[in-house]
Amino acid sequence: MYKLIIRLGITFLILIIGFFTLVKMNILPEFLNFSKYFGKKEITIEPTALIVENVAPLAQLFTSTYYSEFPISETKKTEALFGLTTSNNELIIIAKGNCYAGTDLSKFSKDDVQIIDSATCSIKLPASEFLDVVMNPTDFEIYKEDGEWSAEEVKKLKEKAKYLIQEKAIKEDVLKKADLRSIQLFTDLIKSLGYKNVIVEIKNNVKTINT
Repeated sequence: MYKLIIRLGITFLILIIGFFTLVKMNILPEFLNFSKYFGKKEITIEPTALIVENVAPLAQLFTSTYYSEFPISETKKTEALFGLTTSNNELIIIAKGNCYAGTDLSKFSKDDVQIIDSATCSIKLPASEFLDVVMNPTDFEIYKEDGEWSAEEVKKLKEKAKYLIQEKAIKEDVLKKADLRSIQLFTDLIKSLGYKNVIVEIKNNVKTINT
């Protein structure tokens, strides 16, 4: 009985050694390769997710700045002597400020990334837009003031200046310049991730003005 147990133990040990030898040599039949079920699996990261992860921290990508100094005016008529006479009053303000354009990356998602092969990646970026307009209180100077103008009327004219500077920026192709800069920056970014062939396009070209 004792010898039988020893023989069974030796036989079992030989089977175990043989089993792991076959596994190591990759000649074990697939259905018997239990290591694929219990072995440590290699963690893989989807290339698309990796690209989005590298882009996300950028949030807003400022790629073009436009500066302008310009006059903006408003006129109104006022009555006097119980409406018997009227006069034209004019308010002229010299405004100056900076208009910042770029890519809003909160509108960028994994659907905008296409991995064509291990060396080629295609990206579609949101069109550039005006991300910020900076016109501080000290950036306004009253050049001419005929008649009486309330603080609210002056405030409305200053707000109108923010629209005007963006319109001027559009005429100067600031958004187009921002698109080209974003394309270049993204091309460099994706190439730094190991892709040799990078295609970066703009999804649309709608010009938007901040309200």
